[in-house]
Amino acid sequence: MTRMDIVHKIAKDLNVTDKYVKELVLLYEKEIADALNAGETVKLPNFARFEVYAKKGSSRYNIAAKANVYMPTKYRVRITAIGDLKESVESQPVSKFDKTKKDVDFEEGDD
Repeated sequence: MTRMDIVHKIAKDLNVTDKYVKELVLLYEKEIADALNAGETVKLPNFARFEVYAKKGSSRYNIAAKANVYMPTKYRVRITAIGDLKESVESQPVSKFDKTKKDVDFEEGDD
């Protein structure tokens, strides 16, 4: 599902224009991004928690350069489902998500 899919659905449900809903969604996203950039954790009750964390820098060996190179610290956003959203997803049967399952199941004897 894309941002525009969400916009179309909300606009239809509220009987307003796509343009109006798109502006609201963009403002909503901007407020979340601004709070994260200010170092705040964003908590949306019964939905999700957004927080910034640092992925520690490390030294790696670069085969092409034949030397150690330093990979600097990077900041990432962690999104955690909480409350009703978490319970809703966790209560779904596993088979519902099999279509998009990324891991591969190997049967015994396959080499």
